[in-house]
Amino acid sequence: MELWKRIAELFRRNRLDRELDDELGFHLSLMEEEFRAKGMSAEEARAAAQREFGGVAHAKEAYREERGMPRLESLAKDSRYALRGLRRNPGFTAAAVLSLALGIGANTAVFSLFHAVMLRSLPVSRPEQLVNMYRTGGWGSHGISSYPLYLELRRHIELFSGVLASSGARNVRFSADPSGHMDFVHREFVTGDYFTTLGVVPAMGRLFTAQDDRVPHGHPVAVLSYDFWRNRLGADPQVLGRTLIVDEQPLSVIGVAPPGFRGVQVETHTDVWVPTMMTRDKVMEVGMHWLYIVARPKPEVSRQHLQSAVDAVMQQYLEAHYGDHPNLAFR
Repeated sequence: MELWKRIAELFRRNRLDRELDDELGFHLSLMEEEFRAKGMSAEEARAAAQREFGGVAHAKEAYREERGMPRLESLAKDSRYALRGLRRNPGFTAAAVLSLALGIGANTAVFSLFHAVMLRSLPVSRPEQLVNMYRTGGWGSHGISSYPLYLELRRHIELFSGVLASSGARNVRFSADPSGHMDFVHREFVTGDYFTTLGVVPAMGRLFTAQDDRVPHGHPVAVLSYDFWRNRLGADPQVLGRTLIVDEQPLSVIGVAPPGFRGVQVETHTDVWVPTMMTRDKVMEVGMHWLYIVARPKPEVSRQHLQSAVDAVMQQYLEAHYGDHPNLAFR
């Protein structure tokens, strides 16, 4: 089904691109207004907004990669373009690639709040209010952040009514009982405020709370997706308290998510959610980037103020942990 879903996205690409253009245009216009308020001309403000945002073309491409099938869409096109460029002037092409790499590495990482288009389809409470805290700039995989950075953002209750972080779903080994047959399952690590921020209510049992994500090494508990409970566990009415072996860890089931909810990563699905504290200690360090952050801003906080406030939070965080070398944060 995931394959056909992605293929269907190709046919809806024009409409989705128009929505994304509108959202990016709105974001850029706010930044232009801010620069004009500082005394810049319209042309100067437009150029400054483009630089500050990090490139509209890059932002669009990042979104397309997450929603569709980028290999099918762009592999042939990119290959033809690269070969033509190398054939015409290989020396110039090599120099341009090197300059681009150095320029990207020099950019300080910032957050952009433009992925609301993807979140609107989630079966959660008021999905239009959610924003994806998408990191841009610097080296490494764009989009992911560290656990300490998530904690820093969560502290700003004047901006957000909730902030969650998740690892994204990963395929791991699974058994329905300690001595049973091994299979595979999509597991995702999430913070304790994951379900409350989204406004998701359980179909059975309970969902995670902040307490589940405070104990070192975490509680050995899990929440199951409704489809997984129904299709893989036979809709077991006694599933609460049952022990499952997930990635060699015994986990006690405390709840089942509602029908239709499969996680915040629209292009994938999750079978089992586990508290982030169940991970190894080292991934909680400042320099380890492995979490996607989604937030629910307070209704009274304007989008322009939110973006500027989040930029300030990021800069303070980088200065506190990396001093005069903030770009080391995302190498």
